[in-house]
Amino acid sequence: MPQILTKSMVLGSDSIFHFNRFFDTAEQIANKNFNYFQANYGFQQAGRIITPLYGPFVSYLMGLLLMLLGSWLKFQLAVDLLILVTAAYGVYSLSKRLHSNQDFAIISGILFMTSISITGWVLNQHFTSFGLVLIPYILKYAVDFLDDTNKVNIIGLGISMALLIQTHFLSVIFTTIALLFLFIIGFISSTKKIALLVRVFAAALLAFILTLNVWGGLFEVYSGNHLLSTWPTMNIDAAAIKLSFQSETETQLGIVLSVLFLAQIIYTIIHFKQTSKNNQVFTLIGIFFLVLSSRLMLWNALSKSIPQLTTLLQFPSRMRGVAAIFLLVALSISCTELLNKHNSFISGIRGSLILGICFTTFNAYVNVSDLASIWHSDQPISATNAITNQKKISADKVRRAFRSNNLSDGVKTVEKSTPDYLPTYTRIDAQHYLKMHPYSLVEKNIINKKQFNKQVINNGTLKLTWHSHNNKSVYLPIVTYQHSQVKLNGITTTHLKTNAIGNPLVFAKRGTNTVLLNYQMSALTHDSIILSICAWILTLISTVIFKIRFHKHSS
Repeated sequence: MPQILTKSMVLGSDSIFHFNRFFDTAEQIANKNFNYFQANYGFQQAGRIITPLYGPFVSYLMGLLLMLLGSWLKFQLAVDLLILVTAAYGVYSLSKRLHSNQDFAIISGILFMTSISITGWVLNQHFTSFGLVLIPYILKYAVDFLDDTNKVNIIGLGISMALLIQTHFLSVIFTTIALLFLFIIGFISSTKKIALLVRVFAAALLAFILTLNVWGGLFEVYSGNHLLSTWPTMNIDAAAIKLSFQSETETQLGIVLSVLFLAQIIYTIIHFKQTSKNNQVFTLIGIFFLVLSSRLMLWNALSKSIPQLTTLLQFPSRMRGVAAIFLLVALSISCTELLNKHNSFISGIRGSLILGICFTTFNAYVNVSDLASIWHSDQPISATNAITNQKKISADKVRRAFRSNNLSDGVKTVEKSTPDYLPTYTRIDAQHYLKMHPYSLVEKNIINKKQFNKQVINNGTLKLTWHSHNNKSVYLPIVTYQHSQVKLNGITTTHLKTNAIGNPLVFAKRGTNTVLLNYQMSALTHDSIILSICAWILTLISTVIFKIRFHKHSS
């Protein structure tokens, strides 16, 4: 990997946002000072709510890994490798589960691993890759819907779906749609409909219990606050994919996947009656997601009827990864079917697939090499959008900060004014979002207010101190939500006036002032978190005990 050879970081478009997420949980773990809702260490120590809204389980898991490695470079390399290997093995094992030949299963796994859907994390730190790598493991259990033997693994399906819910919510929506297709097809053809329904319901119930912390957190925050969405993509058509005969990019499928997907679709249509049921189903679902991710959907017209698409979906190209899973697995099945029929073209097909792997791997290598070289340039940040105070940060300072043993140096040196999930007066639509310029508001009201000293004290409380030359009102560089508790100079204050992004206005006395900020979650949310943790412990212990007994019985 070029990053290993050159010891280079890649600071892509989403790197600073996710690094702050993981830094915050890493510091919570290291200091044994937890606050599930309030970010006290990351995001300029403004007390923002991020973790419960965005993959809480994985946030803490990545925080633990970051704390143990103690280096941003080691952390990035480790996570990159983890994502790539998990992606490749997931598609490989799913292909094998559907009785594909090992060679073709391996080829499909590598093609998925080197696709932009997965390398998007390596190149730009797009978190969609985290969700996509988990989908094949869910499908390994979900394909039992198509089998009339009623062997749906309740524990396996429930745990794998729960992991995805704890990781990336948009991927949950994509996966749920795919599972509905599989379930409906399986249910129609099943001779044991009630048994299938019961087992699927049991798996869904288990997944729900294991993710009570997610649902509790989402309900608490969204029921009491209006939150800023992610950046609205006004020209959503431009963020959809198209077939191409060039290298793969964010919006171009690339020559290898374009040819392979078209070949698989055409083969299945022509030989539909001769192909297996699994091949038929996976190809049809793959076509569905491929069309959804493309410009054939006329996304701009759709977004006028459903404006939420510009913020919830943002980029239809994200669904290309789901299409890739289904079509690459279907491709491995087709190749296996041809191999079993002793088709004379199979050697040529195998050679073409290996050539395709060489091309996609080379493309991925070049992309990473280009970004790795940027790290050693005069501008080491490969994506500078919304990075504040860029002219004041030298290239050497950036490199020193991320090479430092002090993890805070990196996130404090390179700051990004991402406003996602900040509280607002009212619901903000896409047009209003653009007019209010939230990125500028974050830079002005949070990032650039350096005269405030911030410290994390006991019980996950954030302490602000500052000196005021006279009695005056001042907006604080922190954020308050419905259940936030604020103490000004020892006195609890309620019903504070806030600005457009939730910064509270307080009256400061002349001299030293102190504010304590904490978040008081509801009893229901607290209980949901505890129940979720207990459910995970009991489920994992029960699974281990069952497997030990099963192996003893087998031997």
